[in-house]
Amino acid sequence: MNYKLIFAPSFENDIERAFEYISEKLKAPKAAKKLMADINRKISFAEDDPYMYPLCFGQFPFLKYRKIVVKNYIVVYFINEDEKTVNFLNLFYGGQNYVDFFNMLI
Repeated sequence: MNYKLIFAPSFENDIERAFEYISEKLKAPKAAKKLMADINRKISFAEDDPYMYPLCFGQFPFLKYRKIVVKNYIVVYFINEDEKTVNFLNLFYGGQNYVDFFNMLI
């Protein structure tokens, strides 16, 4: 069963910022393109099997958010089984405390 992939504006903004930071600030456009390709590839797997990636454990396991680790980045998403959608929320740099994101939701 294929799920529909939905990208929140916050996720799209995070992707843009990561790409700009790597390509412009770090002056590594090839690395930025490679990262985007890797993120897209891993996200595409979620279309067929969104449960393949682990839950984001921590303070709020009841939220049932999942994460995809891509190099130094973490993609956070949730699955809406009723609508058969995979909803991508944010992209975090691995050095960030992405648990703070969950604190804002509670």
